[in-house]
Amino acid sequence: MCNRLGAFALATLLALGLAGCGNDEPSAKPSPAATPSATVPPGFTATEPEKPAGQADNTQSAVAYGRYFAGVVQYAVRTRSIRPVAAETFDQAQCASCRQLGTFVDDLVSGGYWEVGGDLDVGRLRATRLGSGVRVAGAFVYPEARYVEVDGATKGQVSAKNYRYTLDLTWDRPNGRWQVRDRVFKQLGPAG
Repeated sequence: MCNRLGAFALATLLALGLAGCGNDEPSAKPSPAATPSATVPPGFTATEPEKPAGQADNTQSAVAYGRYFAGVVQYAVRTRSIRPVAAETFDQAQCASCRQLGTFVDDLVSGGYWEVGGDLDVGRLRATRLGSGVRVAGAFVYPEARYVEVDGATKGQVSAKNYRYTLDLTWDRPNGRWQVRDRVFKQLGPAG
């Protein structure tokens, strides 16, 4: 399990596991398998990202939401629950990256591991209208992280990496909010 949670696993999660969601019709969202545990490693922190206030169907709002959603994905990994991501996804049942993220989270839970480290550093994001949706694109640095057991023993570590971030959004008019259709986190190389 240790090897699965090393650099290769995180790179796979972020480069492959966070790509490709959605179709044109919403469907029932499957229940996420993993939920956060009350027992956490020493020094563990995970602050739930705050959804941007005043969401609107415009590019400024989409950029703010894109910044928020990057934090939601990291929060889901840290808390070992895909529920935060599922709540923001247009059609989780059709989302390959959601299933891959779910598998990664399930591996963390079954192995008894937690990810600890710094917060994402999201750089400048741009939003472009694409048909009825918006594409938010930019970059972020995924921080150095350790995989630890509940007693704090380190089982693996990954260095900070630069990623390109693309997020395709749709405006949920009845509920006045953005929803994620597709997302891609593509590793660009070591941060620094």
